[in-house]
Amino acid sequence: MTRAGPFHAREVSAFAGRIAPPAPFGEVIAAATARGRLIVQPRMGMGDPVDMRAGLLAVKAANASTVGTITVDSYTRCNDDEAVRRAIARDAQLNGYPIVAHSSDVTSAIVKELRDASFAIQVRHGSADPQRIFEAVVAAGLDATEGGPISYCLPYSRLPLADSVKNWAVCCQTFGRLRDKGYEPHLETLAAVCSASYARLVCWWLLACLRRCFFPSRGCAACR
Repeated sequence: MTRAGPFHAREVSAFAGRIAPPAPFGEVIAAATARGRLIVQPRMGMGDPVDMRAGLLAVKAANASTVGTITVDSYTRCNDDEAVRRAIARDAQLNGYPIVAHSSDVTSAIVKELRDASFAIQVRHGSADPQRIFEAVVAAGLDATEGGPISYCLPYSRLPLADSVKNWAVCCQTFGRLRDKGYEPHLETLAAVCSASYARLVCWWLLACLRRCFFPSRGCAACR
């Protein structure tokens, strides 16, 4: 098997079982908080599904209350499919997991082996145009991601803000389909990203108000 390539069918089957039924991301966080536990979330993303799974296993095995992270690569973040394909074909090392390039079977096989009532996984991406990322997240049965039309546009993207808002409106509708699978979508909206970028507290408060209007009106509760 090529290290940067997708799993073969037999490898997907081998990782497809669950240790225990996964709990929604929000419930895992709430349970750890109720026990007075500090939650640690190492940020990481690997292009190879085998490496990605190994990293999540290591985080889960740590002597701490942890949350797993799948960070998307920069090519996928910018919807540069050709660059992703070239990188995989060359067996090049990506700086994150190409969730759109890999099938939902591969991604769901990775996380189903790991998620349970005490360990949840969040997808992080940094995209102002994440519609296909959200589609891949939902298709894989993942219930937690992050970002927003302002916090992931102004600091990171040259996309017009109006376009980012339209993109994220569609993403909220896509993410809401998780309720059909029995999960409540968990969206960390990251107003702090912009407040840190602009170094003005008023920006944080403004974005906090805007997110409380934008996300619930489009079917997603804003968290944090």
